[in-house]
Amino acid sequence: MTLKSNSFDFSGIRNLAAAALVSALALSSASGFAAGTDPHQDSTNARIQAMHDKLKITPAEEALWNKMAQVMREDAKTMDALIQARIDHSKSMNAVEDLESYSKITEARAEGAKKLIPVFSALYASMSPAQKHEADTMFRNSDKQHAVQKPKQ
Repeated sequence: MTLKSNSFDFSGIRNLAAAALVSALALSSASGFAAGTDPHQDSTNARIQAMHDKLKITPAEEALWNKMAQVMREDAKTMDALIQARIDHSKSMNAVEDLESYSKITEARAEGAKKLIPVFSALYASMSPAQKHEADTMFRNSDKQHAVQKPKQ
C-alpha cells in the first residue's frame, strides 16, 4: 500500500477484498452487529453474487468461483468478529487499545487479501479475455471508489 497524493493506492486482489468488506461495513450499522444479525455475511453474499453476474462466471468456472467466494465469506466472518469486538469495547478502550484494535482489523484485511490471491489467480487464469477485461476494470474502479481522500479544510 502506498500513499499517493493523499489517497491510498490499493492493487488487484486487495481491492477486491477491501471492496467487499468496505461495502459490507458501509451497508451495515453498529446496531445490526449488536442485535446479533449478520449484516456482513448478507452484504458479502450480495457482493459475491453481483461480482458473479458482472464477471459472467461460466459453469466451467463455477468450482473456482466457489473457492473464491468461500474465502471472501470466511474473511467477512473474521472481520465481523473483529469489528464486533471493537464496537463492544469502544467506550472502554484507551487510545493504545483503540490503535491495537484498528491494527488487528488492518492486519486481518491484509491476511484476507493474501488468502484471496491464489484462489482468484486460478479463476482469473481460466477466464476469457472479455472476463479478464471486466475484472481488470472492476478492480481499477474499486480503487477509485475506496481511496481515502484528504479531508477538506
